[in-house]
Amino acid sequence: MKAHQINGTCEATGKRVPTRRGRHLAAAGVLLAVCGLSAAAHGQLPLQMVAVSSATEFSADGGTLRFASVGMPSINDQGRVVFPVVLSGNGVTTGNQQALVVSAGGGGETPAGVLELLLRSGSAVPGTGAGDGVMIDSFDDPVMNGSGRVAVTVTLTGTGISTGSNRALVIASTDGALQTLVRAGTPAAGGGGGGGGALVRDVLAPLVGADGTVAYTAVLGGEGVTGLNNRGLYRSGVDGQGANAAATLLVRNGDQVTTPAGGAVGITWQTFAVPAVSGSGTVVMLGFRQGGSFNQFTGGGLFNATAGGPLSTLLNVGDTAPGADGLTYRAFNQPAVNGGGDLAFMALLSGAGVSGGNDVALFLQRAPGATTTMAARMGQSHESLPSGQAIGVIGNPVLSQSGRMAFISTIVGTGVTVTTDRALWMANTAADGGGELRMVARRGGAVPGLTGLQFASLGVPSMNARGQVIFSATLSGTGVTAGNNQAVFGFEPSVGLVLVARTGDRLRIGGASGPRQITELRILTGSGGHDGRGMALTAGGQVVMRAGFGAQSAILTAQLPISLADVGSSNGAVGPDGRVDAGDLAAFMAAYNAGSFRADLSSMMSLGTGAAPVRDGVVDEIDLNAFLTAFSGG
Repeated sequence: MKAHQINGTCEATGKRVPTRRGRHLAAAGVLLAVCGLSAAAHGQLPLQMVAVSSATEFSADGGTLRFASVGMPSINDQGRVVFPVVLSGNGVTTGNQQALVVSAGGGGETPAGVLELLLRSGSAVPGTGAGDGVMIDSFDDPVMNGSGRVAVTVTLTGTGISTGSNRALVIASTDGALQTLVRAGTPAAGGGGGGGGALVRDVLAPLVGADGTVAYTAVLGGEGVTGLNNRGLYRSGVDGQGANAAATLLVRNGDQVTTPAGGAVGITWQTFAVPAVSGSGTVVMLGFRQGGSFNQFTGGGLFNATAGGPLSTLLNVGDTAPGADGLTYRAFNQPAVNGGGDLAFMALLSGAGVSGGNDVALFLQRAPGATTTMAARMGQSHESLPSGQAIGVIGNPVLSQSGRMAFISTIVGTGVTVTTDRALWMANTAADGGGELRMVARRGGAVPGLTGLQFASLGVPSMNARGQVIFSATLSGTGVTAGNNQAVFGFEPSVGLVLVARTGDRLRIGGASGPRQITELRILTGSGGHDGRGMALTAGGQVVMRAGFGAQSAILTAQLPISLADVGSSNGAVGPDGRVDAGDLAAFMAAYNAGSFRADLSSMMSLGTGAAPVRDGVVDEIDLNAFLTAFSGG
């Protein structure tokens, strides 16, 4: 049956798609999850549509607008999706065709099928005052936290705007309020050398913690600024009115290092890397100091700053490494963090017996200052590897809320070739899980469910609180061509690998006369779900991706299989944790009694039931019975 929208009605289901007036536009006929897509190939997961170019419509100023194209989406644990678009239709020009759109998700009184416009090019920059002639020109990819707070860097145009003053960081809060947190061309926030004549020239890589904390890196210019002091890391917490407070400087290269980050006279910050932000607003970063006893080999360390606090040292080069008798840390790579402040990181080792074949290891520190454990090490054999093969170089990990990690490594040893030398792993270092290391997929390995196909390459993974993993891959083997060699996979620990979507598959999308072939698939990667970065996978197992269909593009979602009863946690974490226990019962009943979207289980696919992964927007006895049935079955 053809599934498309006419005046807000889905012909496939007969359901009316809800609409609501947005800030600038109202969604008048949006193709959303109530309109399922048919996926004929490979028995992949059912896909649902958030938006599609040339078909999703908005009404504005008495006319009709459409999405000419859609950009890379990010999702949060409420199921809200935010993404940039290019508009077409009445009154659309090159000066107002860019927009940032967010879906309402599945909570409260707002139906999941509502799209709202957050920002549009041609609009005044929030908080800069009307009539100053400065407008938004375009958007970078946005980041959104669990409560719906969005941070996005925008490019500006208008009166007096030039390179060095054409960027700004805009924050959108849950009530729709907009604010400009920092704007290029204005004085940099004070603190050390960050004040004075320094001006913000650009804003890079904003992150948003669960508590609303925003962290960002700024490129600086102006008086006294050189290549040795032109980067600053800034943090902004949430004030009593729910807005982000003025940003404060955490660190600037070239500044004096102060205690408790290992400061002394003559010691300065050489550089720092892009940070991560925990759920409580703690900013974690990799940094390098110079001067005194520090040089390019000894000045590295991992540092954190709790909400409102200064930078403190977590680990230094030269500290003793756990799980490796007498060995020390020689260098660190970029760390990962989760909502509870746990820290995962890759490090180089030095000491007796260390060689180029075993000097890389992966570690987990359970909360700042707690015990650190080794999760994997270069040179380590594993039951999933043939005799004579071992783990090689380990990549940066992603870290889930429960302490599970996912990472890419090389494989070395007997018989390894360039077509079999990569693997994707999951390390279960949770308190209840011991030190289990599990191979998720290997380059050259067979693709489950696709006979005769192998993984030709493996992309950087993302993870959620439950320990599910998603990643992109290229395929090789029988019948594989340039038109069907890209795929997105999910990994559920209880069932293994699941195909989410593949190029070459044909789907029925809105506005098309027949099924259309997927020509491109893209997902955000590198997030564990609670590190301030953009997400492609929710704690409930919902995947969001951008798909190309030739000239058309779409935002699609899919639901990884999970137990309906895994909705809570016994250790205080929010969302699924991979166990079905009393924590889930308490979490569900609290959500059910409150009428919360978290009790609307019709969007989750119960293992073995084939339940359709579509929210119905109602919390009722159907959800209660579904939960109790799943809970009794574990």
